[in-house]
Amino acid sequence: MWIKKHLEREWFTVFATPAMLWQILFLLIPLSALLFFSFLEKTPTGWLLSLTHYQTILKPIYITAISSSLFFSFLTTLLCVLVAYPVAYFIAFMVKRGQNFLLMLLVMPSWTNIITQIYAWFVLLQKNGVVSKAISALHITNTPIHLLNNKPVIIMGLVYCFLPFMVLPIYLSLLSIKKNLIEASADLGATDLQTFW
Repeated sequence: MWIKKHLEREWFTVFATPAMLWQILFLLIPLSALLFFSFLEKTPTGWLLSLTHYQTILKPIYITAISSSLFFSFLTTLLCVLVAYPVAYFIAFMVKRGQNFLLMLLVMPSWTNIITQIYAWFVLLQKNGVVSKAISALHITNTPIHLLNNKPVIIMGLVYCFLPFMVLPIYLSLLSIKKNLIEASADLGATDLQTFW
């Protein structure tokens, strides 16, 4: 009887415990170990406290790599928001039937491994790939063009891979907006832009 009452009161904790243990074992403990060892340096006499690893980060080659990664991540996030919001808005408010079908089409690419998705882009954009052959067939250029290994293509690939992860949360947030709040906004004289804001 006591166990049943306790489970009814603490059901969330009971069901969340496996996920929390998973996070602790496979995320928090390895990250803590990584942080701990980042302050140590192995010497012939043993381990010593050191900031050598952090000094290494300040080398120009690593600064370039970090700044490049931050640039790509910022631009990818920005483009994902600019594309994902209209898509999520369209599915949530404009589509009356077939929302689940559109969501399935959106999520389906993420069923495959991200490495497979990237290699699919290689097949399309390599020197003798599908896009290059199509451009040659349309007589836009006579020589095959190599579309890989440049910033726009990298950003396009990143946006393609991460777009579903941006659309779904925005879609669910938009779906939770009550329609009567939008109607009330219109009744009170708000413009479409004010209601959107």
